Amino acid sequence: MSALLVRGELESDRLRYLLEEEWTDFSREFGVHPIPEHQDLRAFFIAWLGVFLPELYDDSLVSELEKWTDNIHRRDDYKYYGWYAVLPIEIALFVLSDNDDYWLRSHYNNIDHGKSSLRLFVLKSLALVADRIDFRNYELLARIEHNLAVRHNWSDYAVVIAATAKGISEEKKNIFQNWLERYSHNDDEKNTIECLIKFGYAANPFLSHFLWIQQYITIKLSSIPRNIMSQQRHLFQNKMMVDMWDRMQKHPLMKSHIFLGHPLE
Repeated sequence: MSALLVRGELESDRLRYLLEEEWTDFSREFGVHPIPEHQDLRAFFIAWLGVFLPELYDDSLVSELEKWTDNIHRRDDYKYYGWYAVLPIEIALFVLSDNDDYWLRSHYNNIDHGKSSLRLFVLKSLALVADRIDFRNYELLARIEHNLAVRHNWSDYAVVIAATAKGISEEKKNIFQNWLERYSHNDDEKNTIECLIKFGYAANPFLSHFLWIQQYITIKLSSIPRNIMSQQRHLFQNKMMVDMWDRMQKHPLMKSHIFLGHPLE
């Protein structure tokens, strides 16, 4: 067996160990109220690897996530608690199911949730796959428009989700223009919409959230126990890690500004 193949197996083992550890810890502590920050970070860790390193998930792990999440959907407390606690897990399943919108139902249905903190969590979760969703999705546009109509906080975040979605720039601008003229806006969303229409770009409010997740992942990747995995010094030099970091940098919301003409248009 070649040294390159051996190293490839080692890097996969390291990352898979971390993924399974985070998943085990997340599922074990599911249901703790209020949800601690480390639990959200675990969920976003799972979502992040699903988005940027989906090959790490084998069929058995995907099946386990699907069954567990479907069981959560059937819980009596799902509509009060479970629906938002599993949002990042559903993001991972969306990507791992070849972008099946079944896993985004709770996201779409709650973009305009009446509670500000939950609405923001929905948007931060959906942001991970904003470049994979369809701009013409009726539920997406209707819920974002409702946010603007009632002047919800974080409406600029929702507009940026729409701007990032797959679609034609001119079609987006036409809808944004309609929103601008039809409603009275808070300053943040007004500035965002005007910049998108006039210049084709706007400030990205999700960057700090992405960096928050990235920081956690970096810490986890640098702290793999030496007694479990050897050659830790090679972790940030292997192909799988290079692929993940390269995909991350190509995500439209990993930059300070969002551009209507992003590469996936």
